Amino acid sequence: MVARSVARLAVVTALICVPASVLCAPAIAAPADLDRSFGGDGIVEVPGPGGASFPSEAGARMAIGPKDEIFVLSSNYPPCNPPFNCTVELTVARYGPDGEQDTSFGAGAGPQLVVHQNAFEHNFGLAVGPDGKPVVTTVDEPEDALYVARLGLDGRLDGSFGVGGKTEHLSTHTIEVARGGSAVAVQPDGKILVAAETNREPDSSELILARYLPNGEFDPGFGSGGEVAMTMGTQMRPANVLVDPGGNISVPGPGCCVGGTPLFGEGLSVARFLTNGAPAASWAGSGRLFLPTPGAQSSVEGVALAPDGGMFVVFEESTSTVSTVGNIVKLLPDGAPDANFGNGGRIALFSRVGSVSPYGIAIDRQGRIVGVGWDGRISVFRLRADGSADRTFNGGQRLVLPYGGGTSMPYMVGLQSSGRIIAFGDSGCCGGKGFALIGMHGGTDHTRCLKHKATIVGTNGPDEITGTPRRDVIASLGGKDTVRGLSGADLICGGKGRDKIFGGAGRDQVRQ
Repeated sequence: MVARSVARLAVVTALICVPASVLCAPAIAAPADLDRSFGGDGIVEVPGPGGASFPSEAGARMAIGPKDEIFVLSSNYPPCNPPFNCTVELTVARYGPDGEQDTSFGAGAGPQLVVHQNAFEHNFGLAVGPDGKPVVTTVDEPEDALYVARLGLDGRLDGSFGVGGKTEHLSTHTIEVARGGSAVAVQPDGKILVAAETNREPDSSELILARYLPNGEFDPGFGSGGEVAMTMGTQMRPANVLVDPGGNISVPGPGCCVGGTPLFGEGLSVARFLTNGAPAASWAGSGRLFLPTPGAQSSVEGVALAPDGGMFVVFEESTSTVSTVGNIVKLLPDGAPDANFGNGGRIALFSRVGSVSPYGIAIDRQGRIVGVGWDGRISVFRLRADGSADRTFNGGQRLVLPYGGGTSMPYMVGLQSSGRIIAFGDSGCCGGKGFALIGMHGGTDHTRCLKHKATIVGTNGPDEITGTPRRDVIASLGGKDTVRGLSGADLICGGKGRDKIFGGAGRDQVRQ
């Protein structure tokens, strides 16, 4: 059928799936579809203490191991009122690549760590080494101590690390324990990196980066006795620790304040060190980068290394007139914004994938940005390497997943070696909370429409797909879809569902 350029839109209701025009939905799963081989329906709920729901104060972290196994660190709070210096029980669970829980991991051990801290701080971190052993950082506020612990492959504290599986971070500097937080990563050689912040001084703070040997002792070949300090012009809570293939170590975080007073030029700070702990002079000339976001307070939500040695940073800005705006900035290997990414190195997410508060990103093998965010429910989006929307992933818009709701706040997203996307988030707030792992198809789509490779692809669920002002090749796949072509000579293929197809102001070809 040819829809000629006319003033009114042509409407086609697609009732059948034609194999010659588009692969039928039940046969081939598309990127953004739930992976039904993960947990049976794509969603694996994490059981709470004793099988009950988690308390409303609970937090959690996720990490993917070297064999695609999945680790979840969660917190439980026995009754505590008020919520300061509460007992915090930390438990790590392990799941197989397809979402099956390994009930032998830590069996009978109870919580692997017990500390005391503000119930709402969620002051703990998780990373997994190349040997599959998870590493946890946490703080005990009454003791004013930061701890690093490692679990063995059986899920119990690893006696070969520190004393009984954990070690206290005995810094030569005064670490900000109560609100400073920490970030952790494990190098390919098994050495552990921990970043923290010093006590907040009137004019500045110091970023502390320490490296531990696999036995839990400070690495004498790193900095001064295993630790380095870098003065930052502002307070900076470490958001993550990244190690690139060359051994360079990057620590990003929000540049907040001086002496508790918000700066006019609020922004982001990223420190980079060489493998021996020395500042990386090639990064902004000194190893220390401040990226201003004038007039807006910024919060770093996720970071990922770019294939070219640079870095993607996802952050939110808050101003007096706008509560939150999600952004991604791409930095080159020298710290300069990448002019080929978005608008001068930066994009606003709502203009690419729709309204979403971002929380984490990962980079797939094709260099695409996979992100998780919140829009009433857990939402996942994918961008091309240049920051443009990937329209083969849910038509280019963020996909709102069938989990969460109300105060649902997503935490992390990761990628398995197969390309499967694992999103992790929670639901509920008051009187009980749940956490879940969600498996989704990633990879590259090869759907065709009228013998042409599709440039916009839906999912096997109900979709609303809108074309671009240019020529599009649109495949709607399964579900009851609504497809709207714009200008350009579009090719549009309906799927297996009662689709509504609206041709645009161009010479469109439509196949039911």
